[in-house]
Amino acid sequence: MTTNGTPGREKYFDDHSNSEIAREIILNALYEVVIKDQYGTFNNYYLDRVENDWGNSRAVAVRKLIVKYIWRIFNKYHTSKFDMSGHQIVSEVFHQQERTGDMPKDYYGPLGYRKSDYKD
Repeated sequence: MTTNGTPGREKYFDDHSNSEIAREIILNALYEVVIKDQYGTFNNYYLDRVENDWGNSRAVAVRKLIVKYIWRIFNKYHTSKFDMSGHQIVSEVFHQQERTGDMPKDYYGPLGYRKSDYKD
């Protein structure tokens, strides 16, 4: 209840600091950069331009680098207080590249990438 007796509503970022809100917004923006839409086009104007001007292989290579930078940001700011492990970037981007060995070495832990761990 609010102070005037009306029912209160939960706000989207209730109980989050400004820093946590900023991290979430940045992570969402970075996620949007590396995904493709339903038609197979990059959502990001610049990555789409790379694909159109230089071809798919270069766009994929640039995307892999972007994902590595995103991982560094995610890894640094993911905390127990602000758990981001459920973010769609983990399941739709990190796990996709994990299977091919395209994530940074620290992503895989001390044993590193082992292709045998990802057999279907």
